[in-house]
Amino acid sequence: MRTARQVAARRWLAATTIPALLLLVAAAWLGLQLGAVQVGLRQSAAEDHAAAAESFTLAERVSIVERWVAPFDLGTAQYRLRLWDAAAGSFERAAELAPSSAQCRIRLNWAWSLEAAADALATGDDPIGSVARLQQAQFILSAAPCGADDAAAGDEAGRSGELEGQWNQTRQRIESKSDSTTVPEAPDEQQEQRDETAQLNQRQLQAQQQRQQALDEQTRSDSSDGEKNW
Repeated sequence: MRTARQVAARRWLAATTIPALLLLVAAAWLGLQLGAVQVGLRQSAAEDHAAAAESFTLAERVSIVERWVAPFDLGTAQYRLRLWDAAAGSFERAAELAPSSAQCRIRLNWAWSLEAAADALATGDDPIGSVARLQQAQFILSAAPCGADDAAAGDEAGRSGELEGQWNQTRQRIESKSDSTTVPEAPDEQQEQRDETAQLNQRQLQAQQQRQQALDEQTRSDSSDGEKNW
């Protein structure tokens, strides 16, 4: 028969084994995330952006900490691959997960992706699509917390001031492009199709604005909780 000590020992072993296994699994999962990010960064440094995008995609799928980093890095790789809309989508996901201290940097890259997409569409004779992306970029920039007053002293203040300068330049440039872009008149059937496209773009913009407002509320809530700056 088992003694009371043996029974207690078995219970203690069972109670400690399961948490230990869970910690090992979590550590392995975290190692996979960090490993994929590091591989992607090395591939980016080697200008193999397609491979880097694959690595960052894997990192995003397995992320358990700092979950905004992988989609941000993925957006950077997609931007360099000239996949403008895909990059904008990745930066949007990063913004939904990032702390307030990272929002300015993310939203600038998000706006730059939309601006590049707008430029490509304007060149490809799609002024409606171009204007829609410029409007989205303007809205994203309007909510970007890029003021120098938001940063701490020292290096943080300098970095925030640099981002604020980039924000001002980007905002002015996009506003100028939006004001100068005209939609030419078209035959009735083409105009009807363009009207439908414009309505779709407007609905997408409204949905984007609603998501942005929800994100802003979450960002303000996070700021009030006293999150660390990165």
